[in-house]
Amino acid sequence: QVENGVITWTVIMIQLCFLGTIFITCASVGQSIYSSSKLATLFGMTTIAFCTILPNYYEVETPLFNTTEDTFGGETRKGSLVTGCILISLHFCHLLRLMIPDRLLVKYKMLHRIFT
Repeated sequence: QVENGVITWTVIMIQLCFLGTIFITCASVGQSIYSSSKLATLFGMTTIAFCTILPNYYEVETPLFNTTEDTFGGETRKGSLVTGCILISLHFCHLLRLMIPDRLLVKYKMLHRIFT
């Protein structure tokens, strides 16, 4: 009984580490202060949408994860949705900053304060 619990816990932790590493790596693409790639920022936004927002609307069952059952009564889905929206908003602000020419940031101090 205890051995099965330890094995189950270990398998879950391995899955979380594996999926977490992939998510964090892909979601942070394009968020460097030195990044100038709009495509990388869009890739990060897409990753966040697929991992945090879309599972709220589409049920997926794979060997690594399952979104068809919610064991926490919907709180996990709500938290994931809110977190995904916040992260995408931050990516969107970074994307806007990449689209604003530097000469406008120098000319308009308010833009400079907002986006730097």
